[in-house]
Parts: sequence; C-alpha cells; structure tokens
Amino acid sequence: KGIAGALFEQDAIILQHAPDNWIDTIRNILFEKIEYTYGKSRVTGLIAGMLIGDKSQIPKSDYQDFIDSGMVHIIAVSGGNIVMLVIFLWRIFFWIPLYPRIIVILAGVIAYAMICWADSSVLRATIMGWLSLVSIFAGRATSKRRLLAISYVVMLLYNPYFLVYDIGFIFSFSAIIGLILTQNRRLTTEKIPVWIWSIRNNYILPTVGATLGVLPSLLFFIGTTNMIGIVTNIIIVPFLPVILLYSIASTLIYTLRNRRGISRLGKEMIEY
Repeated sequence: KGIAGALFEQDAIILQHAPDNWIDTIRNILFEKIEYTYGKSRVTGLIAGMLIGDKSQIPKSDYQDFIDSGMVHIIAVSGGNIVMLVIFLWRIFFWIPLYPRIIVILAGVIAYAMICWADSSVLRATIMGWLSLVSIFAGRATSKRRLLAISYVVMLLYNPYFLVYDIGFIFSFSAIIGLILTQNRRLTTEKIPVWIWSIRNNYILPTVGATLGVLPSLLFFIGTTNMIGIVTNIIIVPFLPVILLYSIASTLIYTLRNRRGISRLGKEMIEY
C-alpha cells in the first residue's frame, strides 16, 4: 500500500479483560519478578522483551532507536533463546536417560514458545529445534535447508496470513537463508591463528549473512536500512547470551533474597 512505519496505540481504553489462562498467568508472574528486580525502568522493558517477548514497557523512542540502528532483533525472542533453553535443560536433566530427556526438552521448548505467544520467529525456531531433536530419535542427520523448508510449509499451513501480514515471518526466514549461505564461506588455514578464524566464522560471517539476507525485504517493506548495524551487531551479539544469563540469575537471586537473607552488599551488587 506504500505505507510503512511503527504503529503505537495512544489513549487506549480496555473494554474487557479476557480471562487469564495458564500462559498469561506465567507471563504475568515472570514480568512481576523482572519488575521487582529492576524496578519500573527502561531495563525492565529490555529484559522482558529479551526473555518473554513483552515489549510493552519499552519507551516508544527507545524502540524506534532500536529499529533505526538495526538492533531491534536483540529485544525479540528468537532462535538464540531456544538454543540456550535446550542447552540449559540438557545440562540440568543430565541424570535422565537420553530419550526421556529429549521428551522433557521438547515439552520445555513448546511451553516456552507458548509463553512467548508463539511469535513467528519463535515458532520457526521451535519447529526447527523440534525437528532436530526428533531426528536424534530416528538416528538421522539433519539438513538446515530441509529443516527451514519444512518449518516454512508447516507455519503457512498453521497460519497462511504469516506470509501477508507478518513482516517478522519474512525477516526471520530471510535472516536464516543468509546464515545458511554464509556457512559455505567458512574457511580455515594454519597460517592464521585459530581464534581469528573462529571469530570470523562464528560472529562476523553469520552477522553479515543475516544482515544481507534481510536487506532485500527491509528495503522493500521499510525503504531504508542502516549498514552500521552490521558493525554494531558484531560488537553486541557475543554479549547477548551473557546478558540473558545474568538477567535470569539476578532475577532469581533478587526474588529469593528475603527468604535466603542476602547481605546488603549482595543486594547492592545485584542492583548495580
């Protein structure tokens, strides 16, 4: 239609509250714990967006800044969250035999996707993760291209309007296509230290690939882009797992401080 922009509601009036189901109850509890830890601040909105996909508390100006800088993906739940969840569940349930452990992880991934309201990027990562874990049952190798194709078809069967009205759906698949294409460019040589190639293959190439993969869709739908986002993503992306883990740990510790009697110094460190 030739119209593009970020839309925000203003002076909205709630006519009726829908009855809370277990998903809304868990989301509300998680948000309350995050707000209890960080207070009513900009950090609360950032952490809630990264953990459960709740961007409602992020100031409009900040959200627009994320869009303009090409960093809006860091405040959205994505495949990275699913990967971290799988690794976390795999570690803490190490005492469970392999196949029952996979079933537990599959259930955990589905529950997390539902808590995040099954956003298109989360749903895509969930389907691909599910298929990867199921392949372990069958003893089969996985192909990223095939996983991407199957998840694409399944998502459109579930909701064909993803392709028409959900720009996140298009961006998510475009980014993954860019990542897959850059995998063929991964090289190594004995003349250059291994850590340099590791940075190139694990951070620089994926970031460039995802950015270039999204670029055509971004120019078509938005009409503008910020190539500085490639540099900022390379700098910021390695810190995202650390930020997520610290956010979870600090929220748990701060929530339990009254029960466990954390010292004043510990409280001040958490607040800092």
